Amino acid sequence: MPVQSVPLDTLAAQFSRTIAESTPLTTIKAQFTRTVVHPSALDSVITVTYNMTPGNDAVKYRILVFDVQGNLTAFPQDVITFSFEDLVNGGSGTGQMDVPRAFVDLGWVGPGYRVQFYLDDGLGDPWYDGRVMEIDQADQGSSDSEVVTVHCEGWHTHLDDAIIDQLTINPGIQPNGVNNGTMNADTFLTWALARYMDSAAFGSAYVASMPVGIDQTSFNGTGLGAALDTIIKQVLDNTGQVYEWWVRGTSNGKPAIVIQPQSNPNVVTTNWYSPSKLLITQCITEFMHATIYNYRIQTTATNLFNMIALYGGTDPSTGMTAYGPYKDSTSISLYGLRQKQVTNTNLVSTASLTNYATVYLLLNAYPQPQGSFKKFRASDYARAGQWFQIYEPGLQFTDGEKFIVGTGGVLGQHPPNLKQVRAVRVVTSMQNQDRVEQEVFTTAPRAFIDNSYYGAINESANTKASQARIVGAVRLDLYHLVGGGDYVGIT
Repeated sequence: MPVQSVPLDTLAAQFSRTIAESTPLTTIKAQFTRTVVHPSALDSVITVTYNMTPGNDAVKYRILVFDVQGNLTAFPQDVITFSFEDLVNGGSGTGQMDVPRAFVDLGWVGPGYRVQFYLDDGLGDPWYDGRVMEIDQADQGSSDSEVVTVHCEGWHTHLDDAIIDQLTINPGIQPNGVNNGTMNADTFLTWALARYMDSAAFGSAYVASMPVGIDQTSFNGTGLGAALDTIIKQVLDNTGQVYEWWVRGTSNGKPAIVIQPQSNPNVVTTNWYSPSKLLITQCITEFMHATIYNYRIQTTATNLFNMIALYGGTDPSTGMTAYGPYKDSTSISLYGLRQKQVTNTNLVSTASLTNYATVYLLLNAYPQPQGSFKKFRASDYARAGQWFQIYEPGLQFTDGEKFIVGTGGVLGQHPPNLKQVRAVRVVTSMQNQDRVEQEVFTTAPRAFIDNSYYGAINESANTKASQARIVGAVRLDLYHLVGGGDYVGIT
């Protein structure tokens, strides 16, 4: 049943909009600047025509809005401004769009409504999927030009609407001598999602194999999403295995959560790009000044530590606190001695101390590259977690009409650089109905050091032996053409 109470012609004339009652979407006249459909089940929505921005770098996009019952209420073509983000841990993040006030007045957008943003060059699933959390209306002096700002959150925040309370995991040998055994991370994550996830809002979850025992952990009123993040970061801290988790949407169903190992740009494998799209992993190739601009790379050594005094828990066989000093001698020779005390009471043996120290120094003993760039043309494949391979032009030094390189004055040109960086945040936006812009942030966590470009580091046999014991996910050393350091106990 149509929901409007005024004639169709009046609405079309006033708002340049067509209300489709029984007419298929594919036959709606193109001259109207907006189309609204009432109602249509989410799982039977047919393809909707994409909007196109002006100019030579035109990008096709569309925005779909669904009410809380899953009925399609609008696919606006006169959004003034929008901005949507995708995060490596979380997936769809914050979103915002400015639309004419009529969208709210007529009930096409409201709190709790689902908002999907699509780009037309790739997956078919939405690039962004979230829900309306706030609507801001400001008096602009004229009802004809009044707009409202719609604020959205990605569905991963809904995970925290369910809490895990009064749950403690105590693996290993207890003070009374009882051995509680171990629980692998994937076992806990699968159980927690089945127990606490809102199945009415989310589709089936995918949890990759994660055969890593988790440490002593307590959850008291902790949101489900925060608990998942805690376990995944714990696996990184203890083993160096890097996993990502996110919630993204699908074109004809519910959003869903995926927990998987990070992709490896140098190994052909497959990874989930959306809950329904499993694709071969590959780098997106970009050329500085040609396909990307505003390119910035910063290398920071602010939190660099290359010698640690590592304190563990009580060894049940000796009754003494496990302890060991560890260092990265190569880092010390390059950057000087930087010490720190580290405590992890779950480490109760020399072997566990050594493994932990190996990972800690790998993640902390060298400068961290961070940066961002903007793409001339937005792409559906540019998502958080994606690797980019960037060509930097070679350096040219001029002396009159000659190009020279170095102090020796060799004629020629310094060869171009090639960098591999991983996106941890991507923002797709449009200002004043002009062009769709995409900014990629590579402010990588410490797991994504790239010593192949930021230091000539020799990888030691100890590092290789320790990392060979890490199973289940991509190992950190795969990202280093040259990497590592000496992780040995100090005698």
